[in-house]
Amino acid sequence: MLYHGTHTSLYRNLPSVVIPILEDAILKTRLKLYNKAEEIFNHELSAYSHVPIVAIEHAELLLHQYKCREILEVLDRVPEALHSENEGERDVQQLIAIFRGAVKTQTEASYEPALEQVLKMRSKWGSKPVDEYTDIQVSLCVFPRNQIKPPL
Repeated sequence: MLYHGTHTSLYRNLPSVVIPILEDAILKTRLKLYNKAEEIFNHELSAYSHVPIVAIEHAELLLHQYKCREILEVLDRVPEALHSENEGERDVQQLIAIFRGAVKTQTEASYEPALEQVLKMRSKWGSKPVDEYTDIQVSLCVFPRNQIKPPL
């Protein structure tokens, strides 16, 4: 199946019947049908709002609409993993933390959370070859280039 989502490695955390619903919301977001995508997240995917991939994609939708406070609320629904040995889980938590930090630059005028996460990322992966990065790690490296900008 051809997916529209960026973080498809995280789909393994969802029941297979939920993936097409999430994909529909992602496609609607990309087509700028924001209200329809929001309906999907708020109704059909509401039971999965605590699942990292659902929260990340919902936050992406809200980012397109510059709804920064709502992004923080959505990301806060995901429980933090406590000292996970799984690299994938740690990467997801770091993606959420850097996303949250970038949004806080807009909501709280605080750069420390984002800077702290970028420095953590640099220290952990500084010596890791790029061709060994997961899709989540690539997203972390690319995310800062997609800075949050206020609407014109």
